[in-house]
Amino acid sequence: MLIGSKSAGDQSTWRGMMAKRRREKQFEDLAIGWLTYNFGEDVVHPRADRDEKAYHIHAVILPRGKDQHGRQMLIPSKHDAIRSYEHAQDIAGIWFAQAGLVRGEARAFAARQARTAGMKGPDPVNHKPTWKWRQEVATELWSERVELNARASKLDAREEAIEAEAAEVEGRSVALAEREAAAQRTADEADAVLAVAEGLASNYFEVKDASGPPRLAVTEAGKASDHAKPIIQRVAKSRKGRQRAESLLGRAWSAMRALARNEAEERLRDEFAEIETTREALLDVVKDLPPTIREGLGTTWRTVSKQVVGLRRLLLKHGYLGEEAGRSDAAKPKGDAPDEK
Repeated sequence: MLIGSKSAGDQSTWRGMMAKRRREKQFEDLAIGWLTYNFGEDVVHPRADRDEKAYHIHAVILPRGKDQHGRQMLIPSKHDAIRSYEHAQDIAGIWFAQAGLVRGEARAFAARQARTAGMKGPDPVNHKPTWKWRQEVATELWSERVELNARASKLDAREEAIEAEAAEVEGRSVALAEREAAAQRTADEADAVLAVAEGLASNYFEVKDASGPPRLAVTEAGKASDHAKPIIQRVAKSRKGRQRAESLLGRAWSAMRALARNEAEERLRDEFAEIETTREALLDVVKDLPPTIREGLGTTWRTVSKQVVGLRRLLLKHGYLGEEAGRSDAAKPKGDAPDEK
């Protein structure tokens, strides 16, 4: 025997699921009560099932009894609901009306009335064999599965496309970030070179190259000045910019310093030559002076002569005078010395 109940509520929502479960529980309680009331202990196996669209209950009924000889046997007519299936539908309709279920069309009763009145009754119902019904259900389920698989494939394809697009966007973002970082590094490098130039011009930096490659150093003025701090910070932002400034500006700095030293040496040689010429002219003048005047100038002249000799030796030591000047000085006659006293 099969007792069924149509699903209730929208199953796509939580409220719908709860309403459906309450309806099923109400139907289950009524079904157990109906089976127990009508068949008693002859109900040997009831089972709830959801293998179809509607929740339903299967029940195995064993109508046992004794025949006229007292032997145990099956007696289907023992129960009115089994003796008349139409009667079973009637009493089940009344029982399950408590759950709002309505009995189906009484086609057999309508057919009998039509025959009695000499009229055509309702068309007979062509019940499908169970195997055919199961086959149709399986075909329908297979079609649904194929459709779901097709939808799943489309969703997978769309998901892959979205992932590929997301990966492409991520790649573009990474590339853009790398370009921005490279541009920032280039800007910091250029600004560091400019900051070194500003620091050198303001005497905040100096370039040292005595023991190796040119090296930038902060001067005492730079350490003491608040205006030097932002310049030092700009240089610190780019190590590459500092190295480039040391290489470029260091060579220029060394060249300018060498040029300035050469110019100073050239001026010193010129001034010494002028002093030497003046000294020789003074010697000529002193020789012609009377002895009394020469003796009065002796102390002053010895001081001047000593300073000139010391300056000559210093220039010779540092290589500012050629060997010819030294030899010519050594070749001067000794007779000048008494005159210088």
